[in-house]
Formats: sequence, structure tokens, C-alpha cells
Amino acid sequence: SDGTVVFSFGRLSPSGIDSINFAKAHKKPWLHIDLETEKNPSLVLKKWMPQFNIKVLNVAGKSASKIPGLKRSINDMISLVLNES
Repeated sequence: SDGTVVFSFGRLSPSGIDSINFAKAHKKPWLHIDLETEKNPSLVLKKWMPQFNIKVLNVAGKSASKIPGLKRSINDMISLVLNES
């Protein structure tokens, strides 16, 4: 991937931390979006991606199966960002 976005609700999960550390180790850009505090995550993502010329995005964070509605929300947000680009 060209970059990684890690979504969380509050504190990062161990897998989210691992994803950031992996991106750092490979000198790839990364972004952490805390969905608990960020009011407009799609805008943050939309501004960040062109800064680093992101074409292939790795999406990481806590398993969506553990948080009802998370997968759909993230998919909708990423679709919105990509369709507006």
C-alpha cells in the first residue's frame, strides 16, 4: 500500500498500533482517525490522501465484526472520499 489509515474509537487497539509501527518501519505515511473525537473523518482523510499521493490505501483498526455498523460506516466514508477525488 502507499499509506495506512487506522480507525479507532478512543485508544488504539494493539492491531492498530502494529499497523502504525509497520507503516513507520517501511517509511510509509499513516493517519490515525479517532472516530470518537473526530467530527469530520472523511474530510481529514480526503485532505491527507493527496498530500502523500495515496493510490492504494491500507485500512486498519479494531475488527469491524466487534463493533456493529463500523464496517459499513468506514466503507461509506472511504467510498465518499474516493468518489469525490
